Amino acid sequence: MQETTQSGYDLQVLLGEAYYLFVGTILIISLYNIICTWIIFTKAGWQGWECIVPLYNIYVLFKIIGLPLSNLFWFFLPIVGPLVLIIKMVGRLSKSFGKGTGFAMGLFFLSPIFHGILAFSKSIHYVGPNGADANNQNNGTLDGNI
Repeated sequence: MQETTQSGYDLQVLLGEAYYLFVGTILIISLYNIICTWIIFTKAGWQGWECIVPLYNIYVLFKIIGLPLSNLFWFFLPIVGPLVLIIKMVGRLSKSFGKGTGFAMGLFFLSPIFHGILAFSKSIHYVGPNGADANNQNNGTLDGNI
């Protein structure tokens, strides 16, 4: 009986430590996501704090990527709807920062890595909703108008 109580106590301690490790990891990932989104919003010309306001951050993101708010109805379609919405969003986000399909696939499959690249890379700049201004800019090079 003594052994059962002791090993039950050890399991409780182990689960307690795993819980704190899990919560700590979630907090670190959430903080990283907030920092990256804050920088992405400021790169796009919006205020960074707007990324932490629930629901309003979705509105601002849709403005940044040039996606109409009516696309939120995809979210209510079971299983495939949210997937379609996410694919549309990462594709538009990629184009809005002058990147292509490969970068969009990276945002979809390796989101934390590519989200960080989008935020912290000095060579990636906002070109407009869905890349609208990409054709009008020569990205600082002189050979575009020669």
